[in-house]
This record gives sequence, C-alpha cells and structure tokens, in this order.
Amino acid sequence: MFEVLVCMESNGACKQQMAEEVLARFQSLIQENDLTGQVSVQPSPCLGLCKADGVTVQIGTNLYTGVTPANADYVFREYVLYLFPKQGKTGVG
Repeated sequence: MFEVLVCMESNGACKQQMAEEVLARFQSLIQENDLTGQVSVQPSPCLGLCKADGVTVQIGTNLYTGVTPANADYVFREYVLYLFPKQGKTGVG
C-alpha cells in the first residue's frame, strides 16, 4: 500500500497549522479518486521539520512542507497521484 503521512505531533507546529484539516482533506481525496485500499493517509508523529511553514507531509519517501488546507488538493494531485502509479503499485516507497 502506498502511504501518505501527515505530521500530527500533539504539541508541534504542524498540528497548530491545521494538520487535522489537511489529513481530512487527503482522506476525502483518496475516496474521490477511488484509491481506498491502495493509498493510505495516516497521522504521523513529528517528521522533524517543525520550523517550516505549513504542515509537513510524507508522500512515499519524500517530505513536503508548506501543505495547508488551501493547497491540499494541489499537493495531492501533483504528488500523490503522480508518485502513486510509479511507486505504490510496485511496493516501493
């Protein structure tokens, strides 16, 4: 399964920058794109980029910062939908 992790450190910067909303939007986008059972979006402990603006998201093996509810659709389309066919179906990532 292709995995997407959203930083949700309980007292961290990401949680304060609307990480819960980003997580919920990514979960909705998985359903909207018929990827349930193929792509998993889960909360994650700190991903180590607390000083970055926005939420940190790990997509496959790549970290992305600056994710917000306003750009979550773009990030999903440009990175999850782009990387998933390349990595998710082969188990890499």
